[in-house]
Amino acid sequence: MYVCTCNAVTEREVRQAITEGARTNAQLRQRLDAKRVCGSCDDCLEEYLAEASEEQYEIPTPFVFPAPCLTNGAG
Repeated sequence: MYVCTCNAVTEREVRQAITEGARTNAQLRQRLDAKRVCGSCDDCLEEYLAEASEEQYEIPTPFVFPAPCLTNGAG
């Protein structure tokens, strides 16, 4: 899917640039060699950056072992 039709930039290319370290809209444009033409992709690019930021700082839920069954041998 095209994210920026003015520069023919795809979603895949945007995600790759973020994976490679782009953290701002300007860094994305630089890595993708995409000039700001109409600006209609700005919000979309910001969404991808926010999504990546959330994933990076997402704290995994710790695994809790279930309590041992305390039946005292009965049952």
